[in-house]
Amino acid sequence: MSPKTRLRSLSSCFASVMVVMATCCRAPGPPHGVTLVGKNPTSLQVFWNKPNQENGKIVFYYAYIKRQGASSWRRFKVFQQHHLFTALEIFTQYKIKVSASTSAGEGTTSTELVEKTDVTAPGPPRNITVKIVAPNTARITWMEPLIFYNSIDSYTIFYREVNNTDYAYEMQEYNTSHVLRNLVVDGIYELTVRASTMSTFPGRGLLLGEASYPQRFRVSYVPATLDPNPGPGATINPREDAGRVIGVVFALLVLLAVTLGVLAFVVFR
Repeated sequence: MSPKTRLRSLSSCFASVMVVMATCCRAPGPPHGVTLVGKNPTSLQVFWNKPNQENGKIVFYYAYIKRQGASSWRRFKVFQQHHLFTALEIFTQYKIKVSASTSAGEGTTSTELVEKTDVTAPGPPRNITVKIVAPNTARITWMEPLIFYNSIDSYTIFYREVNNTDYAYEMQEYNTSHVLRNLVVDGIYELTVRASTMSTFPGRGLLLGEASYPQRFRVSYVPATLDPNPGPGATINPREDAGRVIGVVFALLVLLAVTLGVLAFVVFR
């Protein structure tokens, strides 16, 4: 081999060694494809791809998260290409980013992912009232729960006769009132109302909330002419009204007798 050929070969080997050394001494590039793969009201789970430029063997990753508007990041050391962030706030927006590390150190962080934790099921509806509006029909009204996230998407009324262990149910979207029909006349019923909120994560569907305090009522209908101002959920016994009428008539007769007695005494004295 001529001196010139040997020199060129040595130069080529030296250049290759320098490239390998330079590559090994550089930190890796940013991971890419950071994607949300799962969430619930207090957690977010993400997955990512390796950097396009690994620059050596990746030893571990750092997964960062912070609440929207917060000043500092929380950092977690992980050894897989996924991580579950827990103990988060309900229905709150977070920023997430990831970096890879080799023996050369930590690399550049990925593009930030912005995601929000899921909603939770709402609390119980309030102020349940029942009004009998026909012989076998009741109108139910209520107020929305004090605690819910994002929106109330539907209400469900569960009801049963007190001597029946199985509940029937009817769903009412959006409105805070509902009419129950085909009830048993003079039957005693118990009902509860529950609100539902739609999950923000595909596949979880409606989240059924807490039940209201059980409300009992009797299906006892009295036409409005017998009671011009019935209260909510009021049921009236016609015998009680008849008793009141008899009492009033008796009092008027007594008053009339006293009046006639006084007049007789004055005239014939």
